[in-house]
Amino acid sequence: MRADKRRGPRFESGITDELLSPNLSRQIELPRCTFQPGSQSGTESYTHRGEEAGIVLSGTLVLWLDGEEITLRAGDSFAFASDLPHRYSNPTDTVAVVIWAITPPSY
Repeated sequence: MRADKRRGPRFESGITDELLSPNLSRQIELPRCTFQPGSQSGTESYTHRGEEAGIVLSGTLVLWLDGEEITLRAGDSFAFASDLPHRYSNPTDTVAVVIWAITPPSY
């Protein structure tokens, strides 16, 4: 996937996703997620089938996973089953960037 050909949604919450994998016909989705300061996935946790993993490239990401609050910083990584209730946010005043792997693709 050429950098100038990446596509993905921008959410009102301040999160932008860029799809790094060339399409969604495979069994894994690989987005680069940019979290603006104060952005969040929502106030309520959610679930879906599959698994997720990722690495924080810069900034801070707070992940709520099955009721536990986990603060991740640049260089930290994570993995979890998506059927666990989860949500995430960037509560800081700096941008956070995360490479995320999700299976199956959800877009």
